[in-house]
Amino acid sequence: MRPGVVIVCGTVALLASSALAQTDTWMELMQKGRGLENAGNFAGAEAAYRDAVHLAERSSDSRLLVAINALANADGELGRFLEAGRLYRRALAIAEKSGDKENLSYATTLGNLGVHYLESGQTGKGEALLREAIALYTALLPPESIQLALARNALANLVVADGRCDEAEKLIEASLAVFRKHGEPGTGQEAVALNNLGAVRRCQGRNEEATILFEQSVHLTEAELGAGHPMLLRALSNLATMYAHAGRREEADAAFQRSLGIAERTLGSAHPVYGKVLLNYAGFLRMSGRKAAAKKLEAQANAVLRDNSRANGKGMTVDVSAFRH
Repeated sequence: MRPGVVIVCGTVALLASSALAQTDTWMELMQKGRGLENAGNFAGAEAAYRDAVHLAERSSDSRLLVAINALANADGELGRFLEAGRLYRRALAIAEKSGDKENLSYATTLGNLGVHYLESGQTGKGEALLREAIALYTALLPPESIQLALARNALANLVVADGRCDEAEKLIEASLAVFRKHGEPGTGQEAVALNNLGAVRRCQGRNEEATILFEQSVHLTEAELGAGHPMLLRALSNLATMYAHAGRREEADAAFQRSLGIAERTLGSAHPVYGKVLLNYAGFLRMSGRKAAAKKLEAQANAVLRDNSRANGKGMTVDVSAFRH
């Protein structure tokens, strides 16, 4: 993560209607998992998806592929990055087994694995897979499809972090237009894109516009998902940073503290996202001259991130954009 900048990494949509064609236990588990995930209950979603995987292992590869991808997404949200990567690679092997790579299931799995590689610091691999997924989506889907918009948002994460602001702007603005027209209620897709566009504006040095976009993202997320949803962490952390740089220290402090509270309540104090938010807040405190408090929080944050790095591999990068919605 670039210091002080949080960019949302959008994930590729997974639950295609064709995979949920009939009412049965597997479908009920998948719908339950999705509902819990949208509500920010990632542990509950993970449990439902894991049960769905076990059921699908007795039936068909198509259902297994959908369930494994969903389970991997949930594990990623919970900070279990090694397990998420293992599951994504298993899903890709299943998708490749059919011998047909010109389909949505294969494109979805490529996109999800590409996002995972971005999060693990393997940007070259991540960009290649995401571009391949986008090419497949472009060939297989209408231009205004949600899947394509989400994949473009994921690619924009890498592009803006690499300083390619204009390319990221085009990707995100195209996605934002789709979300405004076809976005699925209860997922915060438009709010995510607004936050992404704010990150682009900051990349371009247009800080006042960036602040307004982050504020809009916060308000829209609150209206759609509630005031305590973990999806708020992205925009709140960005907004706190912008307030700090603008000298609005009281507002920055409040936004940082609110981010910490949401992260601790919804993810837990051992989650790497909590550690990163804590580290960002410590940086703000140090900048504000509160060095003793900053030092204490830095030690706590580094312990959380160090433990997670040991569990997930040293190359793993962590920021609040680890959320994929």
